[in-house]
Order: sequence, then C-alpha cells, then structure tokens
Amino acid sequence: MFANNGITTAKMSAAFYACLLAQFLYDTQHAKLPRACFSFSKRGVLRQSFSLLKFTRKRGRDNDSNCGLVSRTVMSTIEMEKNEFTFIWRIKNFSFCNQPKDTWLDSPKYIVHSMDCTEWFLRLYPNGRMFDSYIPCFLRRSDSCERSEHLELDCEMFVVSSDGSQAFTKVIGGLVFKKGTGFGFPYFIRREELHKNRNKYLPNDTLTICCHMWKPVSNVAILALCSASTRIGVETRYYTWSIEDFISRNWQQKVRIPVVAASKLRPDLNIYFFLTISDDHLQITFEQINPKQSSGIFFNCEIAILDSKGNPLDTKKSEHMFTPSEKDWKFPPFIQKSKLIRHSETYLVEDKLSLRCKFAISLGVVSEQIEKIIYGPSKSEHMEDTLYKTNQLHSKNQSNLQNDMYRLYIEQQLCDLAVRTENTKVLVHKAVICSRSQVFKNLVENNKDVKTTGIIDIADIDSDILNRMLTFMYTDIVYDISSENAMQLYLAAVDYKVNGLRNLCSSIIKEKVSVENVCDTLIFATVHDDTDIKLASQNFICENSDEIFNSDMWKNFMAEWNQLAGETMHKAWLEKH
Repeated sequence: MFANNGITTAKMSAAFYACLLAQFLYDTQHAKLPRACFSFSKRGVLRQSFSLLKFTRKRGRDNDSNCGLVSRTVMSTIEMEKNEFTFIWRIKNFSFCNQPKDTWLDSPKYIVHSMDCTEWFLRLYPNGRMFDSYIPCFLRRSDSCERSEHLELDCEMFVVSSDGSQAFTKVIGGLVFKKGTGFGFPYFIRREELHKNRNKYLPNDTLTICCHMWKPVSNVAILALCSASTRIGVETRYYTWSIEDFISRNWQQKVRIPVVAASKLRPDLNIYFFLTISDDHLQITFEQINPKQSSGIFFNCEIAILDSKGNPLDTKKSEHMFTPSEKDWKFPPFIQKSKLIRHSETYLVEDKLSLRCKFAISLGVVSEQIEKIIYGPSKSEHMEDTLYKTNQLHSKNQSNLQNDMYRLYIEQQLCDLAVRTENTKVLVHKAVICSRSQVFKNLVENNKDVKTTGIIDIADIDSDILNRMLTFMYTDIVYDISSENAMQLYLAAVDYKVNGLRNLCSSIIKEKVSVENVCDTLIFATVHDDTDIKLASQNFICENSDEIFNSDMWKNFMAEWNQLAGETMHKAWLEKH
C-alpha cells in the first residue's frame, strides 16, 4: 500500500493480500505514481520495488481548513513490518443525511487493540462546508482513551464503488494523533461527481468509505478489519388530494393540506396551495411547523396531476433541505391555472383537481452498529464478504454482542481474575471463562492458591495461544492462523475443555490441509485420536496420491510411520480400484 512518508512495502501473509491486491491496491492513476512491481516470495511475503520518486500531498486537520503541502521521498526496495487496521463504514440512505452544511456525521467508534487499545471514528460532512463543493472526511482519535499520548500513523481513505474498485483515493503520511485530534481530507469527495454517478458510488443509496490505517514500523505484522454501518431513517408516504371547485375558488386565499405523519420521529410539515399573481402558476409551498435547532429536515417530493382514471399527466420532482431556522420552501412551479382551465375536460373533471404527492422525509440516524470484526491475517473470502457482499452480514445482535465482549476482554476493566504464563499475565472475568471452561471453573472454585491470589498459573501454553483461546472464550472468534498454531490451539482447547474451540480448530486444521503439511496433519490426528482429521488427511492424500507418493516427504513418512503409511496407501488403492 502506498503512503507518502516513505513507506513502500508491507510484509503480510499471501492469503491476506491475495484479496487486498484486487481491491485495496492503490490506484496509481489517481495517485499520480508509477506502477509498482509486485511479487510473492516463497514464504508469501509481498515485495514491492520501484524507483526513487518524490511527490506532494495535501493534508488537512479537521479543525483547521488550511491545507499544507507535505513532500516525501520514497526509497527503493524497502521491506518492513506493518501494524494495520482497516475500517469500512457504510452509510445507508446517504442522500437523506439531514446535516446542514458545516455539520458532521460521526461513524460508530471502534477500538484498535494493536495500536495501544486506542479508540477511533470517522467524521464526515455529508453536505459539505459552506463555501466549497466537497464532502470532507477526517479520521479522529477519541479523547476518552488513557493510553499513548501521541500515536504516529499513516492513513489511506477511499470510496468503494459498486464494482469493488476504489474512488476518490487519498493518502496522508507521518501523522501524529493526540487524544481528541484528527486529520483527514477537506476535499475528499466532490459532491457533484458523487450524485451524478449514483449507480457507481451510491448503489442502493449507500456510501461505503474505507479507511486503512497503519503504523510504519512494528515488531510484528498485525492485520484486522472492522465494518460498521449507520442507517438514516426514511419515511415514505403517498397522498392523493382532490381540490373541488377549482375554477370558482378564490386562489388568493391559501388552501392548507396537512401532511399526516405515520411516525413520531418524522418532522411536522404543512402544504399550502395558492395562485401567484405574476405568472399564473399555482404555487405549492411546504411549511415547517416546529423548526428544530439541532438539525435540518431533508425530504424529496414528487407531485403529479391525475386524470379522471388516476393516471399521471404532468409530474414534477424536487428535493430540499430545511435549515433549522427556515420556515417554508416553495416547490418549483409547474402548474398554470390557465392551462388547467383550457384543458378542463382532461385536468378538471367536474371542476375537481386531483393531485398525487409522494414524500420521502429523513428521520435522521436511526441505527448505527459494528457489523463484523475480522482479525488477521484474514482469509480473502472473508475480506471480500466484508467489503463487497453487503447483503451477507452478521445479524445485528450477534455482531453487537461479539464487539461488546471483545471490548470487555481487551479493555480489561472490572476484572476479578488473572491468567498467567511464563512471560505474560492477562486480566479476565471469572464469569466468562468459567462459563466456557469446566477446567477453569474447577480451579476457581476448588484451588486454594487461586482463591488466595486470584491468579491461575499456566505453564504449558505460550502467550499467543493463550490470547487466542481467551479471545475465543469471549467472542467465539478465532484468528485466521496457520495449521501449526491451530494444532497448538486445538491441544489447549482439549486440555481446558473448551469444546467449541476444539471443534473449530478441527475444522481449521482440515481446511488447511495441503501437500506440504498433510503428513504432519495425519500424524497429529493419529497421535491425538481425532478420527475426523485423520479421515480428512487420508482423503486428501488419496485425491493427490500421484504427487504425494512420489515425494521425498512421503518416503520419510513411510520410514517413520510405516503402518500408518501402509493403511493410507491401501485406502488410496481401494478408491482407485
């Protein structure tokens, strides 16, 4: 991923970048950078090599409209670790955002555990600033976190198009975030271009913003992705009105037609009809009954004149944003009284004018939630699902519970127990781990040392496996890990009787069987008497027997495990004959 502070490469797993290359690679045309050459080494490390180049970027703070130019030099062929986090925010019914100009909409807040447990959110100005035609967006750090006072990050932000491609891509490098501060892009999205290409940038009236943030140098490569959504409520109503005695009516007097609300959330509006003296147009005016000072009212309206059979003859569409202090708004004129009278046999059957109005009125933000969290490196199909398959998300209750439980674990607040290994100590909650593990429950209830010290000592698990096991106990989530680590986690789940984790690790091990590791997997299954993993391993060998049986790996396996090798080869022979 490109950045303008000298970061040119990422050291990630090939599985994670297999999908990111298709969707997250920097659009070199928009960035005005030369195309980079990408290649994977045997270990799956992404390498980038490109020549020395120099470029400038505009950078803005969200509390200062001034922008400065930042020059960076990108050195050739650099390789380093990157601690990364990607946040995807979907704003549903985006065109109904009711924030006036210079007023923002904040995303749901999210915690980046790998960056000192700091809390973040995006701040978007849906209707822009007062004197420009752009939609600004900023990455902000919450002021509630008590961790690092200063945190240096790089940031890339873009809109995800309907076809999964990037648009309006922006990059900032070398940012130092203090608590309660933010950086971003005052000229992020051009409003006219966004609404002109709604099918591309607003599919189903949903704006999808992706914010990719990373620390330049880290001891380990940590990857995570979080998706969230904000839904703007919309109430749509249809009305059909018949105005009798149209020709003889005194149109200098206003005809009032109230809009009856079906929802308590919807603002009150009245509609007035009256005749303008200047051009003979029948003026339609909308009046805001109880103006609110906190936010505006956005609505769109379609008005049609109907014939005697209820078919529309003339139709006019328009939309308007009521500011908090604005009292009324005039619908664009389109009905002339003289025309209606001239063609009264069509428009005024029995001296009656029939109108049909369709209103869609914004209710403001009605829901916001964290929908999915993926810890990585993550499988490409998971990433694609999160980024681009918008209709296949976790249920609201499940995803909210997982997110809340993960917060409970990483924030380590209100804890009443500690789990300690040789090099780490993790604070936990008795109620959680005892409900997930009978072994932990017995230790808490019956072990005198644990009762006295409030510490459970574990010597047979390293800190990484312990963290993965505890994360599962809180959230039912397992990182996308290697086959070897999945085996270690499997054994921990067996030792501490976390049955759900054992079953999940078994599925992961079977899924990750390959030509390179199938012998180790078969040995593991045999030693630990797991018939499902053993059968999956043997089936894989049978399906790839020509390649495996001719390998040096299989020769070594036969020398050490001759009975198991004979059993497997016999199974392969039976399947072929």
